[in-house]
This record gives sequence, structure tokens and C-alpha cells, in this order.
Amino acid sequence: MSDFNSVSAIAGAGIALFGTIITNYFTLKMTKLREEKSSERLIIELDKKNELKIRSFEHNVSMNNREFMPTAIRSILIVVNQLFDCTEKLVLNYPGTTYTGIYPSFIFSNTIDKLITGFPNSIEEIVELSNSWYQAHKTFSNVIVENTIFLSNDILSDLNNFEIGCKNIRDYFYARYSGIEDRQQFELEREEYNDRVRNFSFVEKDGITTPAHSVLKIYDELVESRNNLTTQINEYLKQKIDF
Repeated sequence: MSDFNSVSAIAGAGIALFGTIITNYFTLKMTKLREEKSSERLIIELDKKNELKIRSFEHNVSMNNREFMPTAIRSILIVVNQLFDCTEKLVLNYPGTTYTGIYPSFIFSNTIDKLITGFPNSIEEIVELSNSWYQAHKTFSNVIVENTIFLSNDILSDLNNFEIGCKNIRDYFYARYSGIEDRQQFELEREEYNDRVRNFSFVEKDGITTPAHSVLKIYDELVESRNNLTTQINEYLKQKIDF
């Protein structure tokens, strides 16, 4: 009988211990969930406070620098247009951008209709185009850094995307011409290009996947990006100085 009582006592203790473990587990689980919920609410509140601080900071910057903002914004628009113009010259001198399809306007807006393209006249011209682009990009980068404080995060993001598009076209241009080592090789490739133009082989052979198509696709996106940036920056300036 005493053995039975001992077994019963041990079993009861085991059940009680198991129950305690289960209870503690769920208690810890609920505590953790409450802490996570509390952390989520805290993060949301902090995000809201940070957003208010950012807006307040932007407002104070605008108020304290109203006399400087027009000059800063104009300088930004100038370097955007300068970098765009130098990038467009790379497109103009990228072989085959005219000869990319039978109905180019349906594929690339009006890009091909507007561009008159051809092979550069000399190696020196390629170097000059490259140097002009790098100088414009350097100036663009410096001006953006100097005037970041005057711009919203949205505009800065769009400027970054615009810069990426310009760099992508530069990369295509560099990849196309970087392998030319001397004037003799340049003349051979230029003559080959002219032969292809005369035979319309850009349309007949290369089809829709040519590098020229890729360049023009990026260029079309860049045109839209530049136009949107110009509108967006002017509206932002008007909003900040007309309150």
C-alpha cells in the first residue's frame, strides 16, 4: 500500500511539474508576444517622430536659406542638363542607334526620329566625348553633394536614378570603343560600320536585341527622367519659397 502511495505521490508530483512547465512556457510565450507588440508600437512611434523631425528640419532649412535656395536649385538644374547633354552625345555617336527597326517610333517613342547618328570621325573625338562626359559627371556629383541639404529625399532618389542611367550609357559607349588601339583599327571598324549602314544590316541581321537598342531604351528612359526631374525640382523650389 505504501508503495502504491509512493508511486501516486511521484506521479502527482510529475504531473504538477509538467503542468508548471507548460504554464511557464505559455507565460513566457505571452510575455514575449507582448514585448514584441510593444516593440512594434515603439518602432512605429519612433518612425513617426523621426518623420516629424525630418519635416521640421527641412522646413527650418527652407526658412533659414530661402535666399540661397533659388541659386542652389538653378545650379542643380544646370548640372543635370549638362550631364544629360554629354550623355546624349555618347548616344549620338554609338553605332547603329538609327538602324534599329522598321518601325522604330513604335518601340522607342520618337528617339530614333530625333537622332542623327554615325560613327565618330576620329579616335581624338572619342577621347573628347569621354573626357567631356567625365567632367560633366564630376561637376554634377560635386554640385549635388554641396546642395543635398536643400533637396527632399524623393528628389535625391530620382537624381540617383538619373545618374545611374547616364552611367549605363557611358558603360555601353566605353565598351564599344575601348578595344580600339590605333588609327588603323579605328578606320577598319568605321568602314565596317559604313558598310553595314549601306546594307541596312542593323535591321536585317541584328534585330531587336542589339546593343544599340539597349542604348536607345536607356536613353528614352533618361529623357523622361530628366523632364520629370526638371518639373519636380521647380515645383519643390516654388513650394519652399512661396509660403
